[in-house]
Amino acid sequence: MPMIDIIAEHDPRVQVTFNVPIKGRQNPLIFSVPMIQYMSKDDSEAFREWFLKAREEETLTTRTSTLKLLGFVTSAKDFAILEKLADGTLNQISDKWEEASKVTPGESSASSDT
Repeated sequence: MPMIDIIAEHDPRVQVTFNVPIKGRQNPLIFSVPMIQYMSKDDSEAFREWFLKAREEETLTTRTSTLKLLGFVTSAKDFAILEKLADGTLNQISDKWEEASKVTPGESSASSDT
């Protein structure tokens, strides 16, 4: 029987890397996050609990949900920069992260690597 390789959440093939120019900085902020479906179980559950509460309290926005997700998967130093970004920039991060996390049924994120 052939061996089946499983892609783990830390594998570079399931990381999404962002390059964000920051006003006043010579170098952009470059950071990587896992595809959404590769977030840890604990982080996913914590986000789900937060999401349901925020929706119930009507405090849910694209900005708050994007920052909450980023808070789980970025360093404190990077997050301090990310939370100061304009809504439009955070919306782009959210859209591109979601887009990169989509996998067509029957395909894997590594299918183009073979």
